[in-house]
Amino acid sequence: MLKWSTGYHGPRGIRAAVTARYEDGQPFSRLVIAQGLAQGPEIVSAYHPGRTRFTFIGTIDARLEKDFRIGPRRAAIRLDLFNLTNFGYEVEENALTGPDFRKTTAVQPPRTLRLGFHVEF
Repeated sequence: MLKWSTGYHGPRGIRAAVTARYEDGQPFSRLVIAQGLAQGPEIVSAYHPGRTRFTFIGTIDARLEKDFRIGPRRAAIRLDLFNLTNFGYEVEENALTGPDFRKTTAVQPPRTLRLGFHVEF
């Protein structure tokens, strides 16, 4: 995993921050269901552990913030942007042997915006 963050404190209470993250794919093993055993079906790993990995993921998140005062208190309006580049990498695949082996079962969430209001007490 690699993570890089930076921030900027600008004039007039303006702040900005960016975080970029790269994470290598999680290891997985191809699974086979062994049928016809005395104890019933068993799941068996077909590959050595760690031999294969899911696809890597990468995200860039950002925050823009404007500070101001409400009486004696500090307040801020914030805009958070998650997955700024709108990458849609797969994060999980079907590991079970069969026609759906390695088909995507989960992807990164899409670009998301969150608007918030913050007051310090």
